[in-house]
Amino acid sequence: MQNQRMHSKTWHFLKLNVSVDYGSNKAGGAGESISSVLPAGKYTLTLTDNTDYSGETLMSAEEVEQLILNVGVGINIKPYTTQKIEGRISIPESGESMPVSMGVAEFVQKDDGTYERKEFGKEAINSLNPNKPVWVGIHGMNGHEDDARIDGIAQELYAYGDQAGQVVTINWEIAAQDITRTGQDAPWTKSVGEWVGQQIVAAGFSPDKVHFYGHSHGTYVSFSAASEIMRLKGGLQVNTIVALDPAGNVKALSGFDDGDIRFDSVSRNSVAIEGSWIAGSNQLAATADIAFQVDSEDTHFPWQEHGLPITTFSSILHSERFMPGQYPQALTLESLMTPISEQSMQMERNIFRGNYEGIITIDTVKTNDKYGNYYVALPRKIEWGNPNSDLNIISYINNVDATITQP
Repeated sequence: MQNQRMHSKTWHFLKLNVSVDYGSNKAGGAGESISSVLPAGKYTLTLTDNTDYSGETLMSAEEVEQLILNVGVGINIKPYTTQKIEGRISIPESGESMPVSMGVAEFVQKDDGTYERKEFGKEAINSLNPNKPVWVGIHGMNGHEDDARIDGIAQELYAYGDQAGQVVTINWEIAAQDITRTGQDAPWTKSVGEWVGQQIVAAGFSPDKVHFYGHSHGTYVSFSAASEIMRLKGGLQVNTIVALDPAGNVKALSGFDDGDIRFDSVSRNSVAIEGSWIAGSNQLAATADIAFQVDSEDTHFPWQEHGLPITTFSSILHSERFMPGQYPQALTLESLMTPISEQSMQMERNIFRGNYEGIITIDTVKTNDKYGNYYVALPRKIEWGNPNSDLNIISYINNVDATITQP
């Protein structure tokens, strides 16, 4: 549901009367939106004009009383299905609301061993089961739900079967568009995350069943979603956040303050993989319980390196499924899904470049999908600190022939 901004001084309030009232009341000329799961029944949607006409216009009280407003309100009601949940979000900085969706990711393995995602509405897809774990994948700036790199992680997790549980992906691609690449999409991340958190709770999941992986500004969305789940569930943290190159941020350019983001404050286990300078943030990566940095000799520009942690994570998941034991225990799926307080393996903290527990050295292969060219990471060495020795642990990686993420 949305209303369009009439002029810069109008301030509207949407309220949906349910057993618990839902409201949208953002300052200034914001578009308002409400997305809610509604049982069968009758509901009242109220639109209130909260504009201070006496303080912001020259209109008299009588003129205000006679004022007739023309405010567009859109209502979109669809049958509720957890296989595909659609909604809209709004922020104070914009007079429009934006679409957002969450869809279950299931795949069919083809004859050549590659995987193809099932299409909602055309193929049978299981509904979400709140008794099983769920992984929530979130793209970043100028990203897409079906970006081959983000989708590749979903495929790898799906291939783990019951161990990983279920996978859903979030699509906020319209709000995520930023042709300037200065972070203009960042203000939307809080609202996207709040929507995601509300949908996860509405689907019946307890926080300990919820695991996030996000890239760039998708890590901001992950933090916001986990924060919203904590708010709705009495302070309980989600189980996991995997932050893939958390986006760098210049508040003067983006209009967004990332100072509150700490991945370890909203999750029982958080792991960051950082890949680029400028485009990524080593400060935000360091707020995870464990952080690794990707080193690439083949790439030299931030926009090339920003996506490398995505395919690094895919490669780790793939290798550990076929040839386990090459990576530190902290990067195995079992450990990622285990609270850091319950893990036995310890790592020397912040011994690499002041922020990282380990360094992942990679080779790269250039490939492309329908959205353009990108580099795929092929890890060949990982080094991490040994708390019981002055010597670091080094493991040389034998990359298994990948049927999913590596070309």
